Parts: sequence; structure tokens; C-alpha cells
Amino acid sequence: MPFYEAKHRLDAEYFEIEMGEDVIFPPHVHRCYEVVLCTDGELDLTVDGTVNRMQRGDIVLIFPNQVHAFHTAQHSKHWLIIFSPDVIAAFDRHHTQQLPAEAKVSLGESHPVYPLLLELEREGGICAVKGALYSLCAAFERSVPFVPIRRERRNNVSLLREILDFVQRNFTEDCSLSALCAEIKYDMTYLSKFFKSQVGISFSSYVSQVRIAHACYLLLNTDKTVIQISHECGSVSLRTFNRNFSEQMGCTPSEYRTRGR
Repeated sequence: MPFYEAKHRLDAEYFEIEMGEDVIFPPHVHRCYEVVLCTDGELDLTVDGTVNRMQRGDIVLIFPNQVHAFHTAQHSKHWLIIFSPDVIAAFDRHHTQQLPAEAKVSLGESHPVYPLLLELEREGGICAVKGALYSLCAAFERSVPFVPIRRERRNNVSLLREILDFVQRNFTEDCSLSALCAEIKYDMTYLSKFFKSQVGISFSSYVSQVRIAHACYLLLNTDKTVIQISHECGSVSLRTFNRNFSEQMGCTPSEYRTRGR
């Protein structure tokens, strides 16, 4: 479960659709665009530090390299459409130096774009995909102002990628801030402040979220014991693992497994 999501390809016609519910996912970035539709309940989607409270009918458009995270307090259902910039090449070229001032639009289920997006699972072919996504982009351009990307942001994205890549490779082992600094040759105080400013939480809290998110995946998709999962997720002890899990998820690992099956 990578959190700098290099798994998403940049092929000219790459897109994929994912559906889920009650999602909790730590801050992450990738090189693709991402459309998030809330189809039921309430979903908090944080984009570049701004929390968007999504309800049924709301849509968020996430640009490449924007840090985003998902949190469901009670219940939510969602659709994700993740796609290469080349799928909407004209829109991407027009906004290559811009970002939307707001990520969310409340189009509602009656808006013509909404059923187009929901039909993508059943309709095959890249033309249907491009038509629906360009229609969504047009709706965003009519609804949301765009602002220039500062040079500082581009530099920050490069360093943030490097940090998240380190966590992805090391969260099952020594994933301390000191180990990160030793690898990428940065001052510890600077990296600590930089990471908090970009992601909104401390580096250690982020690593803990990554470990617990991976533990959730293993609990629901494998038959490994809790202690095996604890070791695989880099916890120093079962007691620490159980405490961190309960703090983040509101239940024990065993309870989480039982509820999800």
C-alpha cells in the first residue's frame, strides 16, 4: 500500500475507477489527477491542508502532486476516478501553472456531469472517459477560480516526494526522522518543520498513520495474527501497536477485523 503512489501510471490513456466506503487514508500524493465523488454519508477530504467536508453529490478534483487524505468519522461511500494528465491533455496544458483555489464543487446528483461519471464503470472506451472528465473540468472552470503555482511549491513537491518515498520503503523497519535525515542529507529541525508545514502532521504521526493503514489492509485481507501484523508494520511491541491502533481507529485490531468481515 504505497503512500507516494507511484503505482499510478502516466500512460496516455491510463485511468482506473475505485469504489469504497468508510475510507480512512493517510496523506499521500501522486502524479495523476483524481476525482472523488461522495455518494453517501459524509467524507472529510483534506487537500493541501484544507478540509473539504463532502456530502452526497459533492465532487472534488485533485491535481497532480497535491497532498490529500481521507477521513470518515461515521459513514461514507465514495467513487475515485484516477487518471493520467494526458486523458485531459487540453485542460492540463491550460492549467499547467495553476491550481484551483477550491477543490470541491457541489454539483449535486441532478447535474448532467454526475450521471456521466457514474456511468464510466459500465461504459467502455477512452472516448466515454474523456467526454465525462472534460465535462467535469468545464464545470470546475465555471465554478472555481484558479491561482498561479508559486516556484516555491514546485521545489517543495520535489522534496516531499523524496520523503514519502523514504517512508514507503522503510515504514516496516527503522523509519525515524534521524534515519531519513541521514539518507537524504538534510538538517533534522528543517525537515521536521518542512514536513509539518506540507502535510499538516508531524513526521512520526504520519509514519504511525501509514503503519496503521497497512495494518488495516492486512487485518481484512490476510489471516495473519495481530502480533504478526504488528511486527510487519514496524511496531516495537504489541502493546504499542494496540495503543496506536486504538487511538487512530477507535477500536482494537481484533474488533476492526471482526467488523470488516
